[in-house]
Amino acid sequence: MNTFDANGARRYLQSQGWPGALQEMLIARMRSTPVRFFLYHDTSSMGASDGRRLLKDPLSATCREVRCSRWAELMDMLTFHAQLSQASGAVSAFRATHDDVSQALVVGRDHGPLHELLNRLTVYPHGRTNRLAEHVAAVAASVRLLAAQLAEARQRAVVVLVTDVEELTAAEQAALLELAKLPVKLVFRLISGGSAALTPLDQWLSEHVFSQMVATKIGNVFEEAEEVHRINPWFTYSQEVHHLREIGADDADIRGLKRDAWSLDQIHALVATT
Repeated sequence: MNTFDANGARRYLQSQGWPGALQEMLIARMRSTPVRFFLYHDTSSMGASDGRRLLKDPLSATCREVRCSRWAELMDMLTFHAQLSQASGAVSAFRATHDDVSQALVVGRDHGPLHELLNRLTVYPHGRTNRLAEHVAAVAASVRLLAAQLAEARQRAVVVLVTDVEELTAAEQAALLELAKLPVKLVFRLISGGSAALTPLDQWLSEHVFSQMVATKIGNVFEEAEEVHRINPWFTYSQEVHHLREIGADDADIRGLKRDAWSLDQIHALVATT
């Protein structure tokens, strides 16, 4: 697991226009989570055209929102994290939930898996059998092999579920609760049209997951930024902050910013850490 190249990560993040302080925050996070697992749904629902992506103008350094398919939103996210893994040598395994459970692309220093993943992401999704429960069980088996090493280092693996579903099956719920017994942090990255309605997934997470394991749920960058700005308009919620949360960075501050207006003392304390 000890293959992380901080300088390689910095070079990649600099090429993406990341500020120095956020680069160091991400590098610190990757050092504390030696392995990442990305599980992503690639079924026909991802073709819906209610996704949202952020496009940067390289000349003016400005950004604008573009409406797109859910799949395009997912592609942007996975491409960033896969390229970062390859540039830094930080091991990340990518699993499409329709694939056979034996199929996982492990991206690190080798360019081959990265190119194969990026090629797969160019293929538009279509309805196939969803094997999420089996893939979660396979991830759990991998984490068990690392459990002693993770415990000794006081570290956790990060498991990122990228999905647009509003409800999990009983088998999927059971698999995730088994995963909760291991040293992992679970990130639910929701790709959807941003409905404000409480879904069955929201209810299950609140009742069974957040109380039992280290877990968080985030939407797309626009939804999260809008929630923060409504209460704390002074805070700029950027794509970089969003990517940090996608790999399990401690987001207690962000959740606080979405819930309560901050005092000057709290603002000063946050600025002092960045």
